[in-house]
This record gives sequence, C-alpha cells and structure tokens, in this order.
Amino acid sequence: MMIKSNDTSKSECMKVVIISTYETHGGGSIAAKRLSLALNKTSEVEAKLLVDLAQTKDPQVTEVANTNWKKRWRKLHFILERMLFIPFELSKKERYSFSTAYFGTDISKHPLVQEADILHLHWVNQNFLSHKNIRQLIELGKPMVITMHDVWYFTGGCHYTRECDHFTKSCGNCVLIKHAGEKDMSHKAWK
Repeated sequence: MMIKSNDTSKSECMKVVIISTYETHGGGSIAAKRLSLALNKTSEVEAKLLVDLAQTKDPQVTEVANTNWKKRWRKLHFILERMLFIPFELSKKERYSFSTAYFGTDISKHPLVQEADILHLHWVNQNFLSHKNIRQLIELGKPMVITMHDVWYFTGGCHYTRECDHFTKSCGNCVLIKHAGEKDMSHKAWK
C-alpha cells in the first residue's frame, strides 16, 4: 500500500479519508482535524477530511452538505430524527445523550471515499451517517479505522453508558428511554 521513494510528491502515497460530522466543532472533530494535519506532514500519506459541515475554508477539507439545499435537507433530517425520538426521551436533559441514527447520508460513492486506501471514522452522529450508511462503507471492503470519541459505536444508541452495562450482552431496557423494554429501540440499534 505504501510506496516510499525519495520523491516528496504525494501522487503514489497512501490515501486516507478521515470522516467526521464537523470540522472543528466538538472534541472528536478537533481530533480528526489535528490528525489530518499531522498525517499531511509526511510524504507517505495524503489525508483528506470529509465532513458533513465545514467551519473553515481549508482546502484539505471537503464538505458533503456543500449547497444551501443540502444544508436545509440535513437540518430537516436532524429535526425529524429529534422529533421521532421525543416520544421516547426520558427527559429533555438527556435529549442528545442518545442517537438513533435513522437518517444519514450515503457517502460510499463520494469521490474521496472511492479513491481512499483507508477510511477513518471519527464522530459521525447528528444525522451525518446512519447505521445503514456505515454498513455501506464497510461493504466497500476498504480497511476502516474507527476512533471512538464516545461509546455510541458499540451501544444501542447512547453516547455514555454511565453505570449501565446492557451493551455487553444485548441492549434493551434502556435507562435513557421511556417505555423501555427487552426489545426496545436500543436493542434493535445494538443488533
């Protein structure tokens, strides 16, 4: 995969696409951006940051929601997902502690993803990638790295487990949702 030469050109180097919801908003996004900058200081790696929403005009960053229409569509999905969760939320203070990942964007055909040698996922919630979208990336057969900035990737939807250990066997009876049961939404997402 990696071709070393005395030529400092990046034309034959490993291509890494770092995927994050935001570019600079939140700890996971800041870590993704710093990693991108660090990798690009080497001659062996060309790193690109693919984000749903960019906060700067950095040429190494590509924004998926890059038109007003896409930004509105994304916001609509965000609102719909939150509205669909409201009947299940235990309290307003926990509203953003659980992500259902119903809606997202298929980035599997995006040119940066198609050209990449390695996909590196960071924090991809708030309607950037759904479970289905992550599966689409896995099905590409490319090596994938996930940096977990919280535990969402291996739970049924919560970002922090607190004292709950349901995810170790099978989520269900979620302490963050109303009307929890053995086969509740956390169990379905965990599966």
